[in-house]
Amino acid sequence: MAVSPRSEFGRDRLERLREIEGNHFWFTGRRQLVLGLLRQCPTIVNQRVLDIGCGTGIHTRVLLTEGLRPLALDLRPEGLLQLHRDLGVPVVQAEAEYLPVSDASFDGMLMLDVLEHVDDGLLLREAHRALRPGGWILATVPAMPWLWSYRDVGAGHKRRYTRATFSAAMWRAGFRVRSLTYYQCLLFPLTAASRVLGRNSPGMRDREDLPGPALNRVFGWVNRVELRLGRYVRWPWGSSLAALCERMG
Repeated sequence: MAVSPRSEFGRDRLERLREIEGNHFWFTGRRQLVLGLLRQCPTIVNQRVLDIGCGTGIHTRVLLTEGLRPLALDLRPEGLLQLHRDLGVPVVQAEAEYLPVSDASFDGMLMLDVLEHVDDGLLLREAHRALRPGGWILATVPAMPWLWSYRDVGAGHKRRYTRATFSAAMWRAGFRVRSLTYYQCLLFPLTAASRVLGRNSPGMRDREDLPGPALNRVFGWVNRVELRLGRYVRWPWGSSLAALCERMG
């Protein structure tokens, strides 16, 4: 996730993500969702991609395995240093809203749970500048504003999105939404209950982070079923939105 100076998303939270994102049901499902959307992009091999708010760098590694040339960007240095040390990936430490890159210098961008942390209009205008015409953005954001809870506050979120508000933000910045889907529809009742009960306390957030091995396996299976069915079903709700967008003009 991207971090601005005003965010409460600190080193301790990044370390927690590093501990759980390898096998936690939510993260493993999202990686498969991202990979499916990525493979919808036309001829992505060897494209130059900016991973904005790369966090621990787990999706930068996915880009590498798909034959892309990533540049990892984040305000926190820990994940950047690890990526550069382990894989030699080029990295840059910077704020997401002020991209230190040349005009039309990238074919694509990842913004995975980034836009909710920043001035989304400013970041998307910067993205439009830095992408070549026809370039793409693959983005995920938290959905359903009424799910707002301590999880959002603790992560330094500024907002949650609806289909309409996300699409409008993209359109204003000069992007066409090619694909937009909810994520975590089948588990949504449990998520909604957790967020409502944990609206003002970190307790429910911590339970979501550590569901236990048996529950994690069950929830992971549910997510895999959802992703397979998602090829044919337009999910009516979910706790996140995932989108593939194209630069117009």
